[in-house]
Amino acid sequence: VLDTVAPELVVTAPASNIVVSDESIRVAGFTTDPNNYYVSLLSINTDFSPDIEYWPEILNGAFEADVSLKANHNNIINLSSYDWAGNLTTTSIRVYRDTSAPVVVVSEPSMNAVTNATEINLVGTVQDASLKSLYVAETTATIVDDTFSVSLALNENLNEIPIYAVDEAGNEKTIVHQVTRDTTAPVITIVSPM
Repeated sequence: VLDTVAPELVVTAPASNIVVSDESIRVAGFTTDPNNYYVSLLSINTDFSPDIEYWPEILNGAFEADVSLKANHNNIINLSSYDWAGNLTTTSIRVYRDTSAPVVVVSEPSMNAVTNATEINLVGTVQDASLKSLYVAETTATIVDDTFSVSLALNENLNEIPIYAVDEAGNEKTIVHQVTRDTTAPVITIVSPM
């Protein structure tokens, strides 16, 4: 019997285009032959190390393998399934490994600024390859072109404003920006002459 039909190849995990921070990820799925012939080989490699191949065992069509990921890189994981007749099916998924925490910078007001205003407009930037959320004083901040701006009421004396950023891989960054509100006028005491 001439077999010209390529095997079926389906990746069930992970979903393509996910973001992770781990050094490796488990790739799972199944590959079967439509003509009920055995799939003979399944190879897996990545774009950054194509010479390193994983050859997972296939049990009843199912396979899984732990594949190493390059840090801060959009890893392309390539899978190839061959049957006994040499028919080939290929597929690929993308997994971004993000190991860097978001970078948060406040541009105004300056750190330890002193003002008599009742509120301030806190402005800054946040940069990350896969930013998920930014919170300023526990309020979700809107980000446009990496820039955020939040109006905040100030209490008298020192205000410590927490800024928390987290990305899709779970990397976190917290800073505390300090601004003092001083509405007390200076006190002048004349000591001489009496």
